[in-house]
Amino acid sequence: MANTRRVVNKEEKWFAWCGDGDDLRRIAYVAQRGVEQRQSTAQDASRTYLDARLFDGNEEIIGEPDAVLDELDLRSVARVEFVGQFPYNSKDELTIQFGAKFAYDGSIQLKVASSDSTWARSTFGQLADDIGKGVPWWAPLREKGHILGVWIVLCELFALAALLVLYPHISPDARSSIYVSLATLASVVALGLFMSGSLSDWLFPPLEITRPGGQSSGGRRRAVIGSVLISVAVGVFVNLIS
Repeated sequence: MANTRRVVNKEEKWFAWCGDGDDLRRIAYVAQRGVEQRQSTAQDASRTYLDARLFDGNEEIIGEPDAVLDELDLRSVARVEFVGQFPYNSKDELTIQFGAKFAYDGSIQLKVASSDSTWARSTFGQLADDIGKGVPWWAPLREKGHILGVWIVLCELFALAALLVLYPHISPDARSSIYVSLATLASVVALGLFMSGSLSDWLFPPLEITRPGGQSSGGRRRAVIGSVLISVAVGVFVNLIS
């Protein structure tokens, strides 16, 4: 009877994450504990450990999680990774990426694989739960189709507000054509904003590491835009009924 080996692969992706350095340390601790569980059964325990990798501009820092996270610069950090190191012939894998290269494919990625299905499922579940605590409600909006829809809605709302402001000054025969023109222009602007990518990241950051107890800068920006939209809507309504 031929020998067989089964490998369990567990993977999940999220489109955004927001937390502070303590949150990253907590996730690193859970990952470290998982690696140590495998270390106790590994044939070569000296080659089983957890690496942290910090990508900061053109600089890459690799080492023990606590030491690497001490180097964290909130102003310039681009990516943080935790990678389990296992013996060469092992089928084990543990990888966590915060700020993956292709953000629209999921900027936060978790992968756990092992021939020990119990370890793989348990470690994956604990890490997924901890990472999920920092995933904002709007994270699915960062999917390609969804973020384009968001820009279209925002631009169409501004176009509608502009039409309502101009409404009393436009002849009835020209209103429909002007609205079509404004709506078309808004769609083109929305497509341009989507293609630029940087404004999407500005409004919906794929990765945001804050100071302990700090507020998300993306949240502040969305609050400002929301306030502007509400103010415009109230102003237009008052203008129409006065």
